[in-house]
Amino acid sequence: MTPIEVNNLLENKPTDIINIGARRHGMLCFFDGGRSSILTDIIFNPHHFTTKANGANQRYTGRCACKGFSVGQVRKIVRYSNSIDFNKGDIILCKEGDPDLIPLIKLAGGIISEQGGVTCHVAIIAREFNIPCLMGVGSVSDDFADGELIILDATEEIFYRNRSDNA
Repeated sequence: MTPIEVNNLLENKPTDIINIGARRHGMLCFFDGGRSSILTDIIFNPHHFTTKANGANQRYTGRCACKGFSVGQVRKIVRYSNSIDFNKGDIILCKEGDPDLIPLIKLAGGIISEQGGVTCHVAIIAREFNIPCLMGVGSVSDDFADGELIILDATEEIFYRNRSDNA
């Protein structure tokens, strides 16, 4: 983290959590006489971002099929085709799991399925590839624009849009 990011987080100011979230697998080393434990909680507790740094955002819930945390662009997918604009780390938002999605699942940063449960095909594949996955979230496709940045915390069984700009 940069010093500016650290200061913004400690002072509950808006900050670019997408870049911080993308780097979350790296090392955090920050010594300041005890405040580092607060910083660690901020980084690994996404609820802190939404309630303090970014205002109250609507959170969506589902059933966890595979635990994990991901930040990425949502891609609304009905059926797989080679023409889909999909990048490594994008988060799949689909109505229901389909075995044809496997080429995309291998690249996905996460999966959100409107229908299905933790024993359906997509959930099993998500566990095999250790990809954060929520199932049975209900009809949410119309709430998100394709390419919108979202935060998926499958461990906490929530996902929500990133609003670091307080929009």
